[in-house]
Amino acid sequence: VMLGDFRDMDLPGPFECVTLFHVLEHLDRLPEAFSRLAQLVSPRGYLLIEIPNGRSLGARIGGKLWLGLDPEHHRHALPPQAVIEKCQRVGFECIRREDISIEHGPFHLGQSIANRIWPAQANAFFDVLRFARNDFPGLIAAFLQAPFLAAVFILYPLLSPWLQHQGLGDSVTLWFRKE
Repeated sequence: VMLGDFRDMDLPGPFECVTLFHVLEHLDRLPEAFSRLAQLVSPRGYLLIEIPNGRSLGARIGGKLWLGLDPEHHRHALPPQAVIEKCQRVGFECIRREDISIEHGPFHLGQSIANRIWPAQANAFFDVLRFARNDFPGLIAAFLQAPFLAAVFILYPLLSPWLQHQGLGDSVTLWFRKE
């Protein structure tokens, strides 16, 4: 295991497959990142990138309170098409797009609905889960938000084919092959 910024590390590549799951939105120097990815992936190799989808149903419902926006940590809200175009410029072909992430989708959508209902207590449930909040109003808000998240988790398997078809999932996974 190596820890560091892949753009600055001396890595033993090229690699058959490189994955970036919820990484790009945290980076500055994006042009350098895409150039480095082209160096790290071998010819005919694969690149998988997952990013928050700013055009998702959760983003549309939550607006500025969408959990996936995360302005404290995210430097960019990259539209999937922009990532596809940037990867094409450095020699990748997009071979698959998935607009559903079981890891992020139901939770982001449910928290975004709860944030719209309780904007003064936005992300209370999420904050309690990650031990970032333990004040009494926050705990009460998290308790009240929990049924909305539970309902979305139950309904998500029924919603996911429609979300995929419409491109409205909260995360987008892009599969690329190096040309």
